[in-house]
Amino acid sequence: MKRSFRQVDDDAFINVNRLQEMILEEEQSLGSEEGFLLGLITPRQAPARDTALLGSNKGKFLMPRYLYPGDEYPEYMVGYYAMSKDAADCIFKVNTSE
Repeated sequence: MKRSFRQVDDDAFINVNRLQEMILEEEQSLGSEEGFLLGLITPRQAPARDTALLGSNKGKFLMPRYLYPGDEYPEYMVGYYAMSKDAADCIFKVNTSE
């Protein structure tokens, strides 16, 4: 098995045995030269900007335009994800190159 990285939110439940099986299946289907990234991807969505949410439990998701000026967030992983070291290296290189 390749070296891999896993991240799990503190409010998520992961079946560790099934995750391990999924990682092995992914590695076998991709071959030894490919990296992998497993998880749940959120669709693009607009940031919460309604200040009427302040004080509610949804208020913690408010995103002022000065902090994030975009009209929608890019897709991102939520809850949990697992990735190979190759994939992590690739993401790092892409995000640190000019």
